[in-house]
Amino acid sequence: MHIFPSRYQRPLEAFDDVEAKPIWSLEEDVGLTAHTDDLENLRSNFERIKDEALRVRQVNASLWLPHVSEFLSDVKRNDSWQEFPLYTFGRRRRHYCSAVPEVSNWLKEFKMATSCLKCTSKLVAFGPRTHILPICGPTNLRLRMHLPLKIPASGAARMRVGKDNIVEWRVGEPLVFDDSFEHEVWNESESEEVILLSVDLPHPDMMEQTTKFGDYAKALYALF
Repeated sequence: MHIFPSRYQRPLEAFDDVEAKPIWSLEEDVGLTAHTDDLENLRSNFERIKDEALRVRQVNASLWLPHVSEFLSDVKRNDSWQEFPLYTFGRRRRHYCSAVPEVSNWLKEFKMATSCLKCTSKLVAFGPRTHILPICGPTNLRLRMHLPLKIPASGAARMRVGKDNIVEWRVGEPLVFDDSFEHEVWNESESEEVILLSVDLPHPDMMEQTTKFGDYAKALYALF
C-alpha cells in the first residue's frame, strides 16, 4: 500500500526525512542559499531572458508541446497548457536550447538544477480562460521555481499550493514551491496568456545528502 505524506501532499515517490512545506522563501529558507549566485545572475539578465522567451513564443509557436500528464483531466481546454522543454531529468534538449541561447546559457551555469535527475527546466505557457485542476508532482525530492515572464492583470492569474496557500505571480519575481503538494492554477484573463520559466531544484535535504555522499546516485541510495 502506498502511503502519502499527507492529504495535500501525494507524490508517487515519497521519501521520509525530507522537509515538507508548500511555499519556500528565497530570502528566509537557509536551504535555498546555495542558489544565491545563480539567482542573482538570473536577475541581472532577466530582461534579455524575458525578451528571448516571449520572442520564441511568438515566432516558434510550432515548437511548443502540449502538456502531457498522468492525469487526463487536469486541464480544461486541452490545447491551453504548452511547454518548451530545455532540460529533462539531467538531459539537455539541444534543439530547444539552441532557440533560446540567453536562457540556455543561464541554465548551463545552474548546474544543481540541470544535472538533477529528478528535475526539469522548461518554458511554460497557458492561455486565457484556463483552469488547471488539482495535481501533485511525482516526487518530494525537488522544489519548483517559477520565474514569471508575462502575467495578465492583477488577480487574473493565481495558483493554490497545498490546502489554502493562494499566490499570484509577479513579473520578474521568482516563486519557489513544492510541487509534490497539490496545486491548482487559474488564468481568468479573457485574452492574455501566462508565460513562465519553470526550473526544478533539488530539495535542500537532497543537496545535503549529495554533498555528504559525493554524487546524486549515492545520495538517493542514502535516503532509502
